[in-house]
Formats: sequence, C-alpha cells, structure tokens
Amino acid sequence: MAETAEGMDHILVVDDDEDIRELIIDYFSSFYIVSLANNGEEGLKLFKEHVDNHPFHLVLTDVLMPGLDGVSLAKEIRKLSPDVPIIALTGAPDLEERDTDVFNELYTKPIDFREVYHKMGDYLKPY
Repeated sequence: MAETAEGMDHILVVDDDEDIRELIIDYFSSFYIVSLANNGEEGLKLFKEHVDNHPFHLVLTDVLMPGLDGVSLAKEIRKLSPDVPIIALTGAPDLEERDTDVFNELYTKPIDFREVYHKMGDYLKPY
C-alpha cells in the first residue's frame, strides 16, 4: 500500500491475478494512492476500513474472481458509498448487461491502461 499523500486520490484495486495487480500499481501509483486486494472479500474489508479514514475515491475490480466476485463486491460497496465510481475489468466479454449495471465502466481484458487512465480522469484528478 502506498503512503498517504495530501491531495492524492485513493483508489482500490481488486483482482485475483497478481500480474494484473502489479501492472496496475506500476501504471497508476505515480498519479494516485493505490491499495491492493487479492480478492473480493479482502477488497470489501479494505473498503470498510477506509470508509471514515482516507476513503477510496474509485474502485478498479476484476469481475470474475473466486468467492466474492466483482458484481457482488460492487453491490456491497454501493451500500456503503453509493457514489464511489467503480470500474470493472473482465476477461469475459459476454457478460450480460444486467450483471454489470453496478459498474460505472466496464473494460475487457487485455486492458489498455491508457484508456482506463483517461476515463478515470472523468472521476478523479491526478496529483
């Protein structure tokens, strides 16, 4: 987890793929404070821990994960913080629309992180 820096937005990244997590932190840690979770359960726990103390300004999550999947995670996050932007990353391009309406954006892997970064700019301001 990155050190807290005054004025930087805090994003939560939830993905069971270590390579994806490493790519995301490498790409985004210069612009945002990035916290990582290995799965949906860990992501929800981190989100709850930060609701009142340095909350997350955006969540990037995988959709298909063992245990608590990205859709279920997003639904739980919406109960705690209905306005936080949630961007989904998925390797399953054929998800039904009803399964993804909890997300602000949905990207299919392989991910073009430049495109995601530019979209995140609609929701956040880089440091």
